[in-house]
Amino acid sequence: MTDMEGMRVKPWDVQVTGYGYSQTPYFAVSRGRAIADALGSPAFDHLSFRDFLKIVRCKRADPSERYGERFTISGRPARYISHNRQYVQFVWDGEDTVLNTHPLDIDQPEARRGTPYYEATPRHLDKGEG
Repeated sequence: MTDMEGMRVKPWDVQVTGYGYSQTPYFAVSRGRAIADALGSPAFDHLSFRDFLKIVRCKRADPSERYGERFTISGRPARYISHNRQYVQFVWDGEDTVLNTHPLDIDQPEARRGTPYYEATPRHLDKGEG
C-alpha cells in the first residue's frame, strides 16, 4: 500500500508534444522541478526554455503500490521510490534527493521485492517447520 505521508518527492508524468510521454515518471518535489528535469534531456538541447514550455505538459502520476514504503539502508531510514533490475531508487527519510542503491544494501530482504536479489522465504520455513 502506498505510504505518501511525509514524502516530499512525487511522481510526475511529463509529455512533450512530438516526443510522447516519458517511459517512467519523473520523481520531483514539484511540477516545475519535473519539467526542468525533463528539459535536461539531450533530446531538447536545441530548444530554448521558452520554446520547451510551449510544448511540455506535466501532471501528477499515480504512485506505485510500494511508493513511500519504509526500509533501512545500513540502519538509516529510507523511503522506496522505484526499482529496475539493477538498483532501487529511494530518498532518505525526510529528504528529497532521489538516490540509487544496490538491492543488497537494503537491510530488510522483503524490501528487495521485484529485483533479482529477492528470494521469498519458503512457507514451510516461515512457519518454523524444517
